[in-house]
Amino acid sequence: MRYRRFGHSLGSAVVIQAAAETLAVKAVIALASQSCGTGAVAELATRCTLLLLHGEADPVLPPACSEQIYERALEPKRLILYPEAGHNLDEVADEIEEAVQNWIIQQLDREI
Repeated sequence: MRYRRFGHSLGSAVVIQAAAETLAVKAVIALASQSCGTGAVAELATRCTLLLLHGEADPVLPPACSEQIYERALEPKRLILYPEAGHNLDEVADEIEEAVQNWIIQQLDREI
């Protein structure tokens, strides 16, 4: 069985760590990530894809957190920044839904 994991804020670090510890996870989606606790991101390499989504107007965690994770991660990876979005990404909820749906479909196609 193949799993996808989602995490928001602190939860992003949790899902990155969990994905690094099991071969069953094939895709990680992290929303408004904190960078602390994400040191294992490079261990996801090639077997697990990573999608990072962050609002540039996030007053809680700056987008630099997701950018740092992205820099440490290996391919396949993608970072999407939303200029007007805050920490909860409510302002771009429809765009987030579309990005996540497209990412999952791409990853399913990749695995076949």
